[in-house]
Amino acid sequence: MRTVDARTTAVAATSTFTTRCCQRRCDCVICLPGGVGTLDETFEAAALLHTGLWSWRPICLVNVDGYYD
Repeated sequence: MRTVDARTTAVAATSTFTTRCCQRRCDCVICLPGGVGTLDETFEAAALLHTGLWSWRPICLVNVDGYYD
């Protein structure tokens, strides 16, 4: 098991760069209720898995109070 330091802060110029940094470091994707940006990042992760550009990672869509129904 690897140790994660949650105290690390990174400043990025664009949200795309932030997403790329998170994608490189993540072990899974957890999608909580949110807006269009949340869905965009979720579908981008699914597309990366589908095209084989990412090694296998679980994607968890958390449907709080039927938000995604």
